[in-house]
Amino acid sequence: GGAKVSFRIDTGGYGDRLTIAAGLPFTNDGAWVLEHGHVYDGAEYFVNAIDTGDEGNIQTCWSVAAKQDDFPVQSECADNDDADDNDDRIPGENFVHHHRGMHDLDGGDDLEDLLQFEECDDFDDLEDCNSGSDCLATYFYEVGFDDEALLCRGQRGDASNCDFKDDEQFLRFIDNSNRYDDDDAYIRLARNSDDFDDFCDRITDINRE
Repeated sequence: GGAKVSFRIDTGGYGDRLTIAAGLPFTNDGAWVLEHGHVYDGAEYFVNAIDTGDEGNIQTCWSVAAKQDDFPVQSECADNDDADDNDDRIPGENFVHHHRGMHDLDGGDDLEDLLQFEECDDFDDLEDCNSGSDCLATYFYEVGFDDEALLCRGQRGDASNCDFKDDEQFLRFIDNSNRYDDDDAYIRLARNSDDFDDFCDRITDINRE
């Protein structure tokens, strides 16, 4: 993949470094950046596409930066009136990383699965969980969190083999910790919840919306 672009720079004898940043309009938050490249005759620069981590990578007509008129005429988005919206409310990963390419969502059900939170009763380990035990830490581990400081109590170890915090300890930690902010939707939900049952009810309500 990739492409090559040729250009000429007239420095007037003064500039010897080049910085360029450009967004990728048909992605949510893709970009490429050349920082402080050395300018000389015949210079070639190789840059990777990055994901800024600001938006969720759903690549729908209504979420990418491109406008309706920017899309090729054969594109479905060229005839979609929502293509001008640039709705960027779906949160991203909150860190910069190499762009993983375009996701092919075959239909509305695929997009729904991507955007919805995992329900508490989706996990066997939480089937008989009672608020007050380690329900919240278990849920967060099941959806992909592996931070020992967040999940483990006392003598910390690998998150896959430690003593999980009970719900009160978990909520106290995220309320007082600077490790996470409200940009993380899961953390934000937990901070606004009174206990595990309230957390699960909030997830169900959001998914219904």
